[in-house]
Amino acid sequence: ASKGDKKEYMHRVIAKTPKGMICDHRDHNTLCNLENNLRNVTPSESNFNCKIRKDNRLGEKCISEHYGGFMVRIMKNGKYLFRKTFRTLEEAVTARDEAVATFQGEFAYQQNE
Repeated sequence: ASKGDKKEYMHRVIAKTPKGMICDHRDHNTLCNLENNLRNVTPSESNFNCKIRKDNRLGEKCISEHYGGFMVRIMKNGKYLFRKTFRTLEEAVTARDEAVATFQGEFAYQQNE
């Protein structure tokens, strides 16, 4: 849709997304514009729901190799909510999962969706 020369996106119209917010597709399917699949989020909340980057060597979000261990980092609005180093990847994954549930809640990316 368009208003004059300005382009409007269908999902933003359906979700009535205000300026400064992002219309997020819960299931990552950008062709599914059902109202219950859309939610208005801040840019930071939208980053929580991103898929794992293709260049991620560990295959785990929010975890990176760090001096022989593994660091978990969770940020919101440019500030760390959680940052800690672990000896094993398994410990880091467990801590990340707990931190994600606490800090990201419903906006957290579900890998098995």
